[in-house]
Amino acid sequence: MKNVVIILFTALLAVSCGGHKGGYLIEGEISGKAPVVSSGEAYLTGIGFMHRDTAKVENGVFKFKADRTIPGYHTITFSGIRGHIRFFLEDGKFRITAVDSTLSSAVVEGGETNELDKLVLQKKNSVLTDDAYRLLMKLSRNGDDAAKEKAKATIKAAEDTLNAYSESLIAEHPSSFFAVNYLFSSISDLPIEKLEKMAAPFMEDSRYNGYLPAETVREYVLNEKNLTIGSKLEDMSMPSPDGKSISFSDVFSKNKVTLLDFWAGWCSPCRKFNPVLKEIYADYHDKGFEVLGISLDKTKKEWTEAIAQDGLPWPQVSDLRFWQNAAAVKFNIRYIPQNLFVDGEGKVIARRLSGEEEIRAFLEKQLSF
Repeated sequence: MKNVVIILFTALLAVSCGGHKGGYLIEGEISGKAPVVSSGEAYLTGIGFMHRDTAKVENGVFKFKADRTIPGYHTITFSGIRGHIRFFLEDGKFRITAVDSTLSSAVVEGGETNELDKLVLQKKNSVLTDDAYRLLMKLSRNGDDAAKEKAKATIKAAEDTLNAYSESLIAEHPSSFFAVNYLFSSISDLPIEKLEKMAAPFMEDSRYNGYLPAETVREYVLNEKNLTIGSKLEDMSMPSPDGKSISFSDVFSKNKVTLLDFWAGWCSPCRKFNPVLKEIYADYHDKGFEVLGISLDKTKKEWTEAIAQDGLPWPQVSDLRFWQNAAAVKFNIRYIPQNLFVDGEGKVIARRLSGEEEIRAFLEKQLSF
């Protein structure tokens, strides 16, 4: 499995800053003993705690209505009650039935995405319950070797089954927010050919303009076309720790093979691999191998301290923009550590090689002539 440190965005929680004409109507009923049931307020809120609308609750009835929809996962809360109702808001009509003591179990009817989400949840529970999943995760971390491997295999089998089911639903609803959200959450795991094919229905669909998951998938697909083996990377420049601007092409042109090493001082797996990479660097640097470290740090202090502590001898650059690092965005870096290899002309010759053995075998082949 890939050593995923963090995904740039949490899947399915992103929300657009734009809106869709058409709008929504949410009609709801809440029962129970809380005062708000008789008279109070309900609040519709977008992800990121962006307040959308307020509705009066009278005799357990409330209604939200707007002629413009900001699609994404939203919540409804009530004055004086803890908890919330979570659902995907898109154009259309919704019916919500809730009890004040169990808001998270409210019944939400309406919306293509919500209905498909329900089917996936039902499938998930039939394949692997939450309690079973938690137990397997515990075994995968703390069990003996045999138990760890068995737990990991069981989890993977369940994930594969659920992914296959989700993709069967997408085949039936190819141009849907459900499809967009699934591709967004699986963006680094799907082969580019499959991702591109599944994304085709909404690549040019204006309904998704401004919707962050869709825009992210679109950009990712377009970027991937420029990252195929043999493609020449777009040249970029970025500051070194001493503030000097370093052009990527200047580094490439002086070496037979350059590894773009995407890492960060806060990334434990990156730091763990640095000593291994130093050994590889020592063995192949004189043969024409170079490393260009591209840090996804947020602060110069954390970045430079990590370089010093790990004794990294190769050139380093960073714009200190975290996951919005310009090179990380352009080169589709969704997890770290991650690598990308280019030749002296800046042409891509390999990507995402995993582990010391694979990297050494690749360098042996590239630098043997």
